Amino acid sequence: MRIAALLIFLSATHAALAEDCKNIAIPVSAKITIIPDVDTSSNMYHVRLPSTIGSDELHQLVFSAHEKVDGQLKEISLPLAIKTKGDQTGSYFYRSPGWLNIQVIGMYGKNLCTEITATLDM
Repeated sequence: MRIAALLIFLSATHAALAEDCKNIAIPVSAKITIIPDVDTSSNMYHVRLPSTIGSDELHQLVFSAHEKVDGQLKEISLPLAIKTKGDQTGSYFYRSPGWLNIQVIGMYGKNLCTEITATLDM
């Protein structure tokens, strides 16, 4: 439900601001990588992505997943803190064993016109 509300909000915002969006080509190298921590028992995953695509800076990083609760799938969606160290930009999250369909979405530009997505395959 939360991710649906977030997507509706982003769609409405995107549509309202669409005239301010420019059509840019996303380079093949512009991708999100999700890497497990060296200590696999920590269940921590590192997220790496470009800080800019074209002239658009990364403004929002969103984590989403599904979790089974009482036999039903519930949606989880939350913002991730954007961290930059040297030339690397990213974040991290701790994975609960019950999470399914994990995605990380990076949104670029002041109007969030450009986005890239990665799915964690288990």
